[in-house]
Amino acid sequence: MSEIDTTTEFGGNTAELVIISAICLPLGLLMYFNQQEERWICPECRKTVDAGASTCYYCDEDLDQYD
Repeated sequence: MSEIDTTTEFGGNTAELVIISAICLPLGLLMYFNQQEERWICPECRKTVDAGASTCYYCDEDLDQYD
């Protein structure tokens, strides 16, 4: 008796997964970079604070003097 040859191919579900991933990954990266906010680094304690803050939340340094 002879053996049956086997092969591997993409099935329907795998192909759909690849296509969906190819579309969603770039959109996810685009959203990640578009949602980034500018932050300031306090010159005294080197912690990040919201841009436009007048004082540092951590060390109470006056950030208005650095504008």
